[in-house]
Amino acid sequence: MGWRRRTCAKMIRACRRYCGAAFHDYISDLIRLRRTLSAKVTEFVAAFVQKVEHDVDGPEARDLAEKFGLLFAGG
Repeated sequence: MGWRRRTCAKMIRACRRYCGAAFHDYISDLIRLRRTLSAKVTEFVAAFVQKVEHDVDGPEARDLAEKFGLLFAGG
């Protein structure tokens, strides 16, 4: 088994073992930021889209970039 496969296996085991460990802190931060959160998410999504979008991309690619931007913002 190669390094990549071993490392991924370790990460999967750790995620299963510690599932939800960071959830409380994550939600607490979201609550603390609730007044500015919507604007921050919009800002992060826009920054992500700007970074990955190309002039030749169509509306489908932009839509997909916005969805991944939302995941980026959530991180």
